Amino acid sequence: MAQDNETPLDYRRYAAMTQSLVAKKVTPAEVPAEDKDKKTKSAPSKEMVKPAMPPERQLEALKAKLDEKIDDVKTLTEFIKLGYELGEYDLIIGYMRDYLARKSRDNGIRFNLAMTLMRKGDKKGSKLQFRKILSYDQKHSQARAMLDRLRREE
Repeated sequence: MAQDNETPLDYRRYAAMTQSLVAKKVTPAEVPAEDKDKKTKSAPSKEMVKPAMPPERQLEALKAKLDEKIDDVKTLTEFIKLGYELGEYDLIIGYMRDYLARKSRDNGIRFNLAMTLMRKGDKKGSKLQFRKILSYDQKHSQARAMLDRLRREE
């Protein structure tokens, strides 16, 4: 299924935003002349700037955190975003299902699960998750819109 810009969880945009936030080294040629005279002791030297951790290692670190504290929603959300960026759908589906086995009424994680299943091509599983969301919250407009969209595609 093709990804469109109307889908509320577009993690490609998230990945682009996080990549722009990665610390970059500034060469002396890029520093304006007036800033060269204003060097302060608090400014980090080039040696102090650490390179960003590769996404694969970040995913492993988040996985270790989740294994320690399995009900941490914030860590799980970061894990899902990074898993989307790396295309690790099977891995994040497993963690989302594990989380939902304990906290079945968390519609945010369930919506992420439904969207991930839809991206993998499991429309039947995706519909089931959207229906579960609507059984807990009939006014969930995103779930209703995605369920209607899946019905039209049949």
